[in-house]
Amino acid sequence: MQKKNILIVGAGHGIGLSLVKKILQSFEEPCVFATYRVKEKAEELLDLDDKNLIKYQVDPSEDNDLIFLKKSISDKTCSLDLVILCMGVLDSENSF
Repeated sequence: MQKKNILIVGAGHGIGLSLVKKILQSFEEPCVFATYRVKEKAEELLDLDDKNLIKYQVDPSEDNDLIFLKKSISDKTCSLDLVILCMGVLDSENSF
C-alpha cells in the first residue's frame, strides 16, 4: 500500500485532534501533517509521540505562516492525498 500524505489544519484539539489519532491508528505508515494555532490549547497534540506525525504551529490568517507551511510540506512530499480543515469558532467572545 502506498504511503498516504494527509494535512489536517486545526488539529490542536477537538475534532481535528481526534482525526489525527484515528488516522494514525487506521492507516499503515501515514504521513500526517498537523497544524495548531495556540500552543496552550494543543498540549495533547504536542504530547503525541509518533514518527508519522509532523506538527506545525500555524495561524491560517497569517500569509507568512501559510507560506512556511507550504514550503515545509513541499520539502517532504510532492503531493497530499487528503486535506482536512477543522477550523471554527464556537464562542467568538472567548476564542481570541
